[in-house]
Parts: sequence; C-alpha cells; structure tokens
Amino acid sequence: AKYPAVTRICFDRAVVLQWAGKDKEATSLYETKISGIKDIPIYVKAAIADAYFRQMNFAAARTLYHVIAATGDRGARLLEAEVLIRQNDPAEAQKIYEAFLKENPNDIDVYLSRGRARLGNGDGRRAIEDFETAQALALKQGDVAKKRQIDALLASACIRANDSARAVLVLQPYIQTGQADPAMQ
Repeated sequence: AKYPAVTRICFDRAVVLQWAGKDKEATSLYETKISGIKDIPIYVKAAIADAYFRQMNFAAARTLYHVIAATGDRGARLLEAEVLIRQNDPAEAQKIYEAFLKENPNDIDVYLSRGRARLGNGDGRRAIEDFETAQALALKQGDVAKKRQIDALLASACIRANDSARAVLVLQPYIQTGQADPAMQ
C-alpha cells in the first residue's frame, strides 16, 4: 500500500473534520500529522485549502490551491483567483480570470467566482456586475439551477451595496412561489 493505515486514517479524519465544519481541528491535524507526508492526495489538500479559506487564512489556502491548480484542476485555479482578490491582489487574480474568459467568454463559473470574491472583499457594486453577467448567461443557456444560485448571490450583493429594494425584486419570484431556500435568506 502507498500509505500506512494510520496515515490513511489521518487523511480521512482531516477531510471529515472539514466537512463537519471543524476547520480549526482539520487544519491543526494537517499541520501536526499530515503536512510533512510526501504525496498527499489531492482530495486532502482540497479539503484543507477550503478549511483555511473559511478561517480566512488566505495565504495557506492559496498555497494549497496553487498546488492543486498545477495538476490542471480548473476549480482550484478559480479558487486561487478568489483568494488573490481576498488578499488584495486583484491584478494577479484578473490574469487568471482573463485567461479563462479568453478561452470561453460565456463561462458562468468565472463570473461567479470573481463575483463571490468581490462580494467577500466588500465590493458589492462590482460583484453585482459579475453576477448580472452570469445571470444573463444562465438565462441564455437555460440553466435554471445556476440562475437560482446566481440570484441568491446577486441579492446578497445588492444588500451589501445598500440596494435592498433590488434584492427583494430579485428574490420575489422565489418567495412568491415558495421556492426560496436558506441560501436566499
């Protein structure tokens, strides 16, 4: 076996702790028992990167996302860009987003990623721009589930940009039809 049984248990325990929202415990386990191991599986690195991100330890999250992105993982590359924005390095993040948009200017996930990062950084106005673009693309592509996700984020951005009336308008169809969910609250 590539890893001794105890090591595999540590990997899985760290991931389960992160899934359970026990990010501090997951990162502590990673730092004390896992980080020195050679060839840590990608799924473990991804879980720990997410745990660091939620703890707002963006430097540690970025390091792991970068390693994962180097394997060709598109999602990790987008998360790395989100971290760059949160670390106040929007120029570097923009290079990543531009590379993706050059490949596909209709890439909803790129606009969502950038919008989430901008929203997390307190830039509601620019987040709204990204979410509006993503919303238009989702409508054009007929992706109802994605539009619902975008609408929740757009409403949040509107609230943060002091436009609660617009947030209500965005969510009103879901509220009136009983389709609003906790993510929209």
